[in-house]
Amino acid sequence: RRHTRSFHVTGVQTCALPIFHLVLKRNKIQSEVMPSKAIKTGKGLEHESWIRLNKEDKRLLIFAKIFIKDQAFDDQITEIIQKQEDKESIVSLRLVRDSGPQHLYASHSLPFDNGIPIRLFIRCLQRFCMDLAAVYTFDKESILKKKS
Repeated sequence: RRHTRSFHVTGVQTCALPIFHLVLKRNKIQSEVMPSKAIKTGKGLEHESWIRLNKEDKRLLIFAKIFIKDQAFDDQITEIIQKQEDKESIVSLRLVRDSGPQHLYASHSLPFDNGIPIRLFIRCLQRFCMDLAAVYTFDKESILKKKS
């Protein structure tokens, strides 16, 4: 109980994932801990995302996927990625074709050497999801699959 009230969430604790889950719940963000040890977020954010702790690198990774329709051309995908890069955003996109359906992989990481302030974590997560949702505005030819 005392960990959930602290100012910092530390990633070196074995109970870090349940703490993140409680922090998200307190901020009205639906989440669940997945078998892969990542936290999947849902309602309460602009776009679905996942959170994973990398204890070796001492980084917290926020990541998400935007799936692309099969009939999309490379130049259309490149244009969306370029427009996202030109925008002031914390989201970095890359095209993934080698594992399952083609998609844009988005990620952002935060260091957690001495913990992560909870407010910073929540603001960063909200900004990441907001910036990711904005990618759909660059899709003039409807090649991205809309989130359901």
